[in-house]
Amino acid sequence: MDWLATIDVPAMTLSQTTDKDKEGEILADVLMTLKQNKVKILFREELYGMLSWECMVLNNAVSQLSKDDFIRYKSNVKAQYITSMPDVTQGVKEQEEIRYQLYNFHTENSQTSKVYLVSRFEPTTGTLQTILNSRQENHSLLYYKNKNDIESFMTANRPRLVQLKHHGTKYVLGGNPVSPFTAFNSQDQSAAEELLRQAFDDYQGTITPGNYPDALFTRDMVNRTYVIFRHSGNWEYHGHDIPATDINLPEYIKEKYNVWK
Repeated sequence: MDWLATIDVPAMTLSQTTDKDKEGEILADVLMTLKQNKVKILFREELYGMLSWECMVLNNAVSQLSKDDFIRYKSNVKAQYITSMPDVTQGVKEQEEIRYQLYNFHTENSQTSKVYLVSRFEPTTGTLQTILNSRQENHSLLYYKNKNDIESFMTANRPRLVQLKHHGTKYVLGGNPVSPFTAFNSQDQSAAEELLRQAFDDYQGTITPGNYPDALFTRDMVNRTYVIFRHSGNWEYHGHDIPATDINLPEYIKEKYNVWK
């Protein structure tokens, strides 16, 4: 499962601020925070010409981003028919550009969860609904003041490892064998946590706040086993090894790692 973010056009172009240095530094922090969290940024090539290059910090941040950090889009005449709730085109001069942005945000299917970032107004809802030809799509809508709001959002919308029963080796509890989680080490959980992040990225369903997958799957290449992470509640997951023959293991996971037995 991958996140896609798009940043409100006035925030990207710094068109609604008189303090371009301050807002440019905030935008630079936001861009780098998205990159660090491996969030793709929806971006149109022509926006480069609208960016404020007066802010050196923003200039430096953009130079650190590579083509892999972006999903690029172009203008489309069909964008004139898209609407949104709340209406993010209201009260700005870049209405046409925002509609291009919304259209591609609505139709982009390569990433499974999307967040629209806005700083010029504080919405009363955390959901942005886009409507095109009677088809509705719901996305996360995040008001931010600085990069900390982005970090908090990503933390709240990524799973946490809480390992209570399954340890690095198999053992018996109450007369029943407990499956091991070979990668788990209570003294250093980094390998196990990385597998949880990997399982999260491997997930092909749509994740929105409050909609947590019951199970996530991935392949532990080091220990040569598949791993299942089960949802314990409130974005908390616990993991353990499973064989390739486990009936719960999705076919797309086996196809990705090409290990069938």
